[in-house]
Amino acid sequence: MESDLRQPAIDLTMTLRELLCHDHAWYHSGKRREPIYVEMGLPKIVQCVLANSSLRFIFLVRLMRRLWVGGFKKIAAIFRKVIFQLYGAEISYRAVIGPGIQFPHPQGIIIGGDTRIGKYVHIGQFCTIGGNVGKSDQFGREYPIIHDFVRIMVGSIVAGPVAIGLRSIVGPNSVIVKDVGPDTVMSVMPSAPIKVNGEKVVPLQKNSYFGSRVTMLEKELLKRQQPIQDGGSG
Repeated sequence: MESDLRQPAIDLTMTLRELLCHDHAWYHSGKRREPIYVEMGLPKIVQCVLANSSLRFIFLVRLMRRLWVGGFKKIAAIFRKVIFQLYGAEISYRAVIGPGIQFPHPQGIIIGGDTRIGKYVHIGQFCTIGGNVGKSDQFGREYPIIHDFVRIMVGSIVAGPVAIGLRSIVGPNSVIVKDVGPDTVMSVMPSAPIKVNGEKVVPLQKNSYFGSRVTMLEKELLKRQQPIQDGGSG
């Protein structure tokens, strides 16, 4: 259900080849938000992985996870180090990532602990998704739940036992420490100048005393600039 943010993302029940087919199809689907699957044989998968750095990263992450789940934990640890050396990314063995994941630029991504990521999720470079200083919810969960068709843009942080609802968007450089409902866009304020021609600029907030005072004076000035009607005096 869309309203149940604590419903966990799906587990990996597909074969590795099926997951990679979903990943490849979603990667080339643009901004369409619907399940995409293109059947591919092993030669085509190998060709796509070798030709595309992002798909190569996804393949290594998938393989690392499958090796760890299959009990080949020492080999999985080697692949984790390879991923870090090649991309500067840290992906937890325990993180569950659904089909159709999209990492357009996989550099500097951190996905920690028992994070659960649903289907057809987009994650930009230098994003951090993980715990928040040991904080946990009432169920003892410490890591985020990312639902289907979510987009997490460049440089964002999702920290703690939070959930991001279906089809939501986390704007660049946002920090998420509370639940986000379905179909929600989260974003920080745009940048503002702090120095112009060598002089500091002090922005006036509307909710501050001086900001309110300036707003009031501007309104008064506008009133005085209005044409004075002839009252017939003379």
